[in-house]
Amino acid sequence: MEMPRPGAVHQRLQELAGTWIGDETMHPGPWSPMPMKAEGRVVAEMQLSGFFLVSRYEQRMGGQLSFEGHGIYGWDLHRQRYTMHWFDTMGNDPGEPARGTWEGPLLVFENTTPMGKGRYSYELLGRGRYRFSMAMSPDGQTWAPMMDGIYVRQP
Repeated sequence: MEMPRPGAVHQRLQELAGTWIGDETMHPGPWSPMPMKAEGRVVAEMQLSGFFLVSRYEQRMGGQLSFEGHGIYGWDLHRQRYTMHWFDTMGNDPGEPARGTWEGPLLVFENTTPMGKGRYSYELLGRGRYRFSMAMSPDGQTWAPMMDGIYVRQP
């Protein structure tokens, strides 16, 4: 029996591999009535024979570690969608993975959480940069930004 091999959909995830540092803005919401600035650091690499991108995320505010997360990104062959499993220091059960599509330079995931619907967007900007944004919606119609940042690949 021949083992499966990663395809072009898996190789596309490679574009997010590497070490990235970005300036972030946390928008007003349940966690703070005022916008907050932070620095994000992502270390991501392809694992499990190239089928999954595994990332480690750290956020610092005022030089202090304020939030951590792990992401596992893959491809759901049956649903023909990208998947994002997310675990972080909020400690919530991640539930079902966010599912997404990649069109041009934009990879967008959506899911439903106890807080409502979530949208997570990665936009490749070229020259070793990408923009990440996260928004929440109680009904899937009206979206409120939670955070965004532009990240630069480190040498």
